[in-house]
Parts: sequence; C-alpha cells; structure tokens
Amino acid sequence: MFKTLLITSLLTIVAACGFATTSAAELHLRRECVCEAALVTLGDVAGIYANDADLVSRLSRVELFPAPAEGQSRLVRSREIQDILSQRGVDLRANRIAGASTVRISAAKPPAVEVPKNEPGVVEPVETPEPEKSKVAKAEPRIDVVATTRPLQRGQVIQASDLRIESVSPRLATGAVFHADRIVGQEVTRPLSAGQPVRQSDVRPAILVNRGSVVTVFARAGGVQVRTSAKATEDGAKDDVIKMQSLLDRDETFVARVTGFKEVEVFAGSPRIESPAASAAPVQRPTSFGLRVGSTNDQ
Repeated sequence: MFKTLLITSLLTIVAACGFATTSAAELHLRRECVCEAALVTLGDVAGIYANDADLVSRLSRVELFPAPAEGQSRLVRSREIQDILSQRGVDLRANRIAGASTVRISAAKPPAVEVPKNEPGVVEPVETPEPEKSKVAKAEPRIDVVATTRPLQRGQVIQASDLRIESVSPRLATGAVFHADRIVGQEVTRPLSAGQPVRQSDVRPAILVNRGSVVTVFARAGGVQVRTSAKATEDGAKDDVIKMQSLLDRDETFVARVTGFKEVEVFAGSPRIESPAASAAPVQRPTSFGLRVGSTNDQ
C-alpha cells in the first residue's frame, strides 16, 4: 500500500508536468576483449550505442587503465568500470550500462615473424659483425600514479594531504589511480601503507546512507515533490540504488537512489500519459501514510 501510493502520486505528478527521461547512450559490456594499445579504453570493453555519432566517438576514447602485460589477462568488474567512468566525468544517470558483470581483458599477441628456410644446397653468406659500439642503457618507462603519504585505515576518508604523485613501473600502475583530486573525499576499502600506489579497488564513494537508518524519501517531478520517511536495508553511496523498507509495514519494500546524506529518491519509471483527462486531473495529496507534498524548495 505504501509503495502503491508513492508511485501513484509520482505518476500523477509526471502526467501533469509532461516529464520523461531518456538515456543518452547504452554501454553494453563485453565478456572478453583483446587490447592492442598500452591503455584500455571504454571502446575496448563495451559496445556503445547512441544516435549521436560524436557521443559514441567521445565515449569510445575514454581511457580506463593500462593494458595487461603481454601473455597476461585481467578480470575487471562492472562496478569498477562504473567508478572509473564517474571519475572521468561520464554521467552514468544519462548513459546506461548493461551487459556482462565482469570483463576479461587480454593483451594482443605480437604478430609472428615468418623466417624463410634456406633451399637445399644454398649457403647463406655470413655477415661479419661490426665492432661493437658503446651501448646506452634504455631507462625503464615510468608512469605517474597516485600514492599515499601516510598509512590509511579501512573506512578512513581521504584528504588531499594524504596523497602525492609518484612514478612507478607499468607493472605497478595496473589498476592505479592517476588523478588525486578524483578520490579526495572517498573512503579507503582496505589498509594502505605509506608510499603505496592507490588502486581503483582501494577506494569507494563515501557512504551517505547506513543500513538500518531512517532516511528521507523524495519523489520529484517538475516543481512538485512527494516526501516521506523509510528505513534503509543496506548501505549506499552517492547514486547507489538500495532497497528501502516502509516504516508502516515491514513487508512493503521498494528501491531508491541515494542522492545525499540520509536522502534517497524513489526509483521508478516516468512514462508520459497522453490522456487529456489524466493530465487535467488534480494532484492527490495522500496524508494517511504521512506523505507530504510541496515545492522543491520545501526541504
């Protein structure tokens, strides 16, 4: 009953406001891919579908992380790819991710060089080696990554003073974070020692909604909002979709997206209702379950 009233109110508001949302692009993750370049891009791990060819081209060129070494492979989770895309400024609310939950990334094998065989009875001339010239040792390539300035514990929120840029070998740069400002304010998922390169899997967005806490639930459309309270059944960071429980009936559950500290937005479709009678119907304001309707300024 709680969920039905909440969704019905939202749909009625949406009908009046003529509100509808569409995704800009769909990113379909592949189960496996072979990377031929030094850096893995979004176009390597996902098929990108959109009406805008320029958008497809720009998304395909988004760099994710260094490619595995020759003869090696790496298994990357969909969640890790989403975190990297968020750090690169890709709007995941507009661009929907679907497909495989994990992607196996392998390095491309170098082309085999075919050595011609000598014909019977033919002796190849032997070249006399020239005097060996002084050799200049080639320096191993280095990659700038983000490293810690001091030990950090699990659950600790990262400050700008906790990070520095350090040059490491490509082997240590796999999965590393390359821009310090993109992880400031996030939480550490495991203990890190001083000077250790920070990987994407070592951090996560700060938890804004804790399991068991009572939070504010919003359903917005145009200049109107429906507000009530519910209990979170799991932790959630910014833009995470979590399961909620009604305070009036424990059997009533629904999903919502985390929008702020102890705030969620109801997770529901927003179809356009073309019926003139429906659009002209007055907005109902249910009060028996504590729902509150007001403008978006009503915080």
